[in-house]
Amino acid sequence: MSTVISGTCRHCGCTEDNACTLPTNDPCCWVTGDRTVCSNPACIKAEAQRVEGIAKARRPYAGWGYGAIVADLRRKARRGRNHSRGKGRAA
Repeated sequence: MSTVISGTCRHCGCTEDNACTLPTNDPCCWVTGDRTVCSNPACIKAEAQRVEGIAKARRPYAGWGYGAIVADLRRKARRGRNHSRGKGRAA
């Protein structure tokens, strides 16, 4: 579902009036405070994957090794030092 509406599960589309049935034959309930994810195991798994995908997109060094991260940070530091070195100096 592209639009998130409170009271409707963002993954299976169930609502308070039309709750989906869990494997235990009980109706589902809300697991988030904003009532957008129900307690269906498939919905919980989909929400965990969605949140993980958002978190990975926000990490600039996701999947990089320690040595590659250090090398990149050193390269950025050198670039910053060299860039500011020539400013304000007479030729």
